[in-house]
This record gives sequence, structure tokens and C-alpha cells, in this order.
Amino acid sequence: MKIDYSYIETFFKIMDKRTDISELESNDGFKTIIIHAQKTGNDFSLKDIEDAIKDVNDEAYGLRNLLKNVERIKALYKMLKTQEKEWLKEVKIHVEKLFNDIDYEATTIYPVIGYDDGIGLNRNVCVNLNSEISLKDYRELISTIIHETAHTYYESIHGSILDCFKIDTLVNMKNLLNNAIQYEGVGVFSAEKYRVKNNLPNTGSPMQEDYKVLTDKDKRLELLHEYKELSNDLMSGRLKDKEKFLNRGFGQSKLTHRLGYSIFTEINEVNGIEGVKEAVYMSNKDFVEKFLT
Repeated sequence: MKIDYSYIETFFKIMDKRTDISELESNDGFKTIIIHAQKTGNDFSLKDIEDAIKDVNDEAYGLRNLLKNVERIKALYKMLKTQEKEWLKEVKIHVEKLFNDIDYEATTIYPVIGYDDGIGLNRNVCVNLNSEISLKDYRELISTIIHETAHTYYESIHGSILDCFKIDTLVNMKNLLNNAIQYEGVGVFSAEKYRVKNNLPNTGSPMQEDYKVLTDKDKRLELLHEYKELSNDLMSGRLKDKEKFLNRGFGQSKLTHRLGYSIFTEINEVNGIEGVKEAVYMSNKDFVEKFLT
């Protein structure tokens, strides 16, 4: 596991007019963002970044209040570099407990500005320093890095979740839903111990509220019921609209994240971390049969 500051350093150079924005286009962190955006139907682009830097428009994903936040972003960046050894150790501790026989050094972490709070794809982790919760508390950024790094390890076992983003049929929609529950559950669960140890909140942003299920046992049954309703609507043909499907599975309720996390939390309570590991490595077909039927 290594850290690459090239994206964020190039970004600052662009802001200071010491280089052209085109330099960012060849950066591996930026390429990872664009691959993710294209696969998931987001139109994030280099122009969005240019507009935010020029104060033309900062409404694009992850760029809100960019100019207002610049000094806070630089402070967070400085903290990351200064304490790099300590926080990388934290990431390894919390992620490696879930996996066996993984090439841990193959993952590269890119602090970025723009797009999602975090993505983990093709052994690259991109974490947005222009995230309000991370700017308020750097430990939220570390939690996000743990989550997304777990995704890269998970993908080394099961393949990329983006391969499931072919939602041209109802069967494929169901396949994405099922795979995303296992995938996101691993990510959310991986950061749980870090968050509990640091007393991070489970209220506030949607990402923080993913952890409400830890103290709300009834929520688990509600999420499972919500999943079964969505699955039945897909398989019966009552739900065919792609946007409605994505909203119910991945939107405000964050069904995939929270149901997946609730499953791994319950496994851990019953069978401990070895049971969690078994579920991490389980094929999605077996995972669904065991925990979602």
C-alpha cells in the first residue's frame, strides 16, 4: 500500500497557474475517477474542475465550495503528509484483518479534489479532500480510506463491481443489487472498529449514518424487508425503470451499503472475524443464498 500525492499537487499547481489543466488528464488518479464516472453514468469531466477553479461553477460532484475551502484543503493535505506513516498503519490494521493472501502493496492511494468522497477501483483509491466531513475531522478521511482500500482488496478476489453495471435487463439489475450488497458491506464494515475507537458519529452525513445499524437492531429487519420488496418488484417486472431502480438500491436509503453492513455486523457478533472473512471470500451466489433468502 502506497500513497501518491501527484493528483493533489498537480491540482494546486493548476490553481496557482503554474501548469495547464491538461496535465491532470494523464494522472492515474484522475483516470480512475473518469473510468468510474463513465461506468456509473456520471458526466464528471476536466471541464467541471476547470469551471470550479475559475469560479464559473462549482456544482459538479465533489467540487462544491472549492475556492472557499482551499486553505482547509491545504491544511488537510499537510496533515496527511506529516502523519502519513501513522495513518497508513491504521489503514493496514483495519483492512488486513478481513483478507488472506492479498498483495497489500499493490494498492495506491490518491488524495484528490472532486468527485465522490471516495472510490476504490483497479487497485487505486481516490479520496476527495474537498469533503465537508473530512475537512471538519481528518479521521473521517482515514475512515473513507479504510473503506475504499477494502474495496480494492475485495475486487482482487471477486473482480470489479463495475463489471456488474450492465443494467439493461431486470436480471442484470438484480445481479448488480446482490453484488453491491456484499461489496459495500465489506467496505462499510472494514472501518467500523476505527470509527468506534475514535468515537466517530453515526449521524450527520449519509456516509456517517451508514453506521446507525450498529446500535439499531430493528433497522436490520427493515433493510432486509426493503431488499426483498425491491427484488420482488424487479423479478415480477413491476419495476423496469433504471433510474428508479438505482434510486431504491443506491439512493437516499443507501440500501446496499446498510444492508450489507448489517449482515457483516451480525456475522461478526455470531461467528467473529473468521466468520466475516468466510463471508468476504464467499461467492456472491452463496452469499445471497445464505444471508438474503
